[in-house]
Amino acid sequence: SVHDVEDGIVSGRITLHVLWDLVELAALAEKGARAFGGTPEMLLDAADSLRQLSVVNRAVDFDHTLAGYANLKKMTSELVGRYVGATVGATAGQERLGRQYGSLIIPPQAQAEVTLLKTIAVLYVMDLPTHLDRQDRQRERIYRVFDYLTAGAPGSLDPMYRAWWEEAPDAAARQRVVVDQIASMTESRLERLAKRSAGLAVFMG
Repeated sequence: SVHDVEDGIVSGRITLHVLWDLVELAALAEKGARAFGGTPEMLLDAADSLRQLSVVNRAVDFDHTLAGYANLKKMTSELVGRYVGATVGATAGQERLGRQYGSLIIPPQAQAEVTLLKTIAVLYVMDLPTHLDRQDRQRERIYRVFDYLTAGAPGSLDPMYRAWWEEAPDAAARQRVVVDQIASMTESRLERLAKRSAGLAVFMG
């Protein structure tokens, strides 16, 4: 959600001034709570917390200058760290943590702020036809890579995921290993594998 908001700001579809527009903010809070959970009051409180962050204040007047990009990148980095750090801190108190053990605990404040940012991204960027088309293409690439990795597993997997695949007790667990590897990939690597799998499909007829 943080990166989607950043992309929306750069493209001109999102302005952080919405956090200070109480009328627009009230409508966003209603829609966000209805779509993603929580209450409008929680999302309004989240907006208040975001308004108090210096990195948000420095990025609010983004102007496509070098300083503007630096402020925006700093905001993105600090917000991601804020939410990851809060979640790691809340989760780390459990006795047993591992790939299949423990529960992810997201503090309510972090959850509310992320929900508000997601709402802003969805309403101003992600519902646009161009974005939906891009999502469709991304989804198609993911399906293609999933089929490619599954057909070639375990040899097609990275060493760590190959070991997990070999230890998996059933087909569902092996499928989860493939999904985990795809989730770890960069966009460029995913695209390369999608092209490779498409080329193989053409070769095989």
